[in-house]
Amino acid sequence: AQEVKDFYTNDRMKAAGWNADEKGCTGDSEDTKNHGAVCLYERKEGGKDEGLAIIVAQDEKLPDTNIFYARIDLTNVNKK
Repeated sequence: AQEVKDFYTNDRMKAAGWNADEKGCTGDSEDTKNHGAVCLYERKEGGKDEGLAIIVAQDEKLPDTNIFYARIDLTNVNKK
């Protein structure tokens, strides 16, 4: 999970056109059994507002790290 957090830095994502939350990727380092992270980004381009969530889940007992990506169209979310 830490490698994923290190890869999706605010600078790297900004260069790709995404705006990051102030904290960038955040995770629970207090949990000793499961390590994970959540990275939230947003970008506005060509009248479209998009969100990107990267969710990382890792169980220390297993060698696998699961990464979930969700892109969300936020264009009409707050418009009424």
